Amino acid sequence: SDGTAFVITNGSGLWKTTDRGERWTQVDGTLNGFGLALSPAFVSDRTVFVAAFNRVLRSNDAGTTWTELTAGFSDSVRVNGDIRAIAADPQYATNRTLFVSTLGDGLYRSMDDGASWARANPPTVSVPYASSIATHGATNRVAVVFLSGIFVTSDAGATWSVAYTGDDAEDVAYGNDGTLFFGRSTGVARASRGLAVAVASGWTAGPATSIAIAPTYPAHGSAIAGSSAGPQILLSGYSSTGAAVSVAGIDATPHRIAAATITANEAVPAGTSITYELSTDDTHAVWEG
Repeated sequence: SDGTAFVITNGSGLWKTTDRGERWTQVDGTLNGFGLALSPAFVSDRTVFVAAFNRVLRSNDAGTTWTELTAGFSDSVRVNGDIRAIAADPQYATNRTLFVSTLGDGLYRSMDDGASWARANPPTVSVPYASSIATHGATNRVAVVFLSGIFVTSDAGATWSVAYTGDDAEDVAYGNDGTLFFGRSTGVARASRGLAVAVASGWTAGPATSIAIAPTYPAHGSAIAGSSAGPQILLSGYSSTGAAVSVAGIDATPHRIAAATITANEAVPAGTSITYELSTDDTHAVWEG
């Protein structure tokens, strides 16, 4: 909210703007990579993290000085440059937990602000290969893309659940309502009880390799995905809160919608027939349709 943003590149290093993108300055031309994350409390603590292929770094002064944090990573991961994404747990302010994905060892976790790292793959992950990470602050969730699917934790990695089963997930991102979106070989989808539900109509750009959701979601055009053909704005999407249902409006057994208000929009035009069912994945009830 203070106008500061960072961009990491694979070739010209790390860049920074302090005026909402009007002007950019190069922070360090050697910090090439794919991983970049801000502390959930960046505005006050000025902490930013970088995953630069063979090393992880933290700055506590918005990128002026850096501390390298590589204790615990295997030699093979560092030599091969397998470090990819980095994320701060939504409860980072109190638990100092960080996550890093790698192509050779899977997921690493630090519980001491990066001073030490250990592998932290979910028990059912058979191939230690992790790529993208996304977080959702309101529910304390962290989602990680593995070769076998997308796994989610809401307790800093102590336990995990499967959000999607499949080997084609690329990037992952949360909508502000907790909807989990991901890029895959056929476009963009949302995760629903282990399955992929397509959300982008008319997608012709091939695999969606990156995705970002704006805070204005589910407003029209608030999601954008990238592919080898360039960025694509999603013209239709799905919000898990599209049906407003109070807890008092749901019978205990069986679960039925007693009352709901659905506003017609571009994704759901007037006259559309929709059937909703109750999902209790991740120990929370969400109406899905």
